[in-house]
Amino acid sequence: PILFINSLTSLFRLKPQLDLTADLSAITQPVLIIWGEKDPTVPLSKSEPAFSHLPRPTIAVLSDTGHVPPLE
Repeated sequence: PILFINSLTSLFRLKPQLDLTADLSAITQPVLIIWGEKDPTVPLSKSEPAFSHLPRPTIAVLSDTGHVPPLE
């Protein structure tokens, strides 16, 4: 997993070709974002700026949950 994550990132930031932030404004449907409160991989505070590109985001933060809420 570490080599895979390293292939996606550069200095712990997503590589530019994988940054889809600009494409978020094309979404027209309401979006439910489910986030783990204790996500050490991608903290909510680092992702919230991207959510502003969505038309109607709703964010549900699950307490005592990490990076993979469906498995936890």
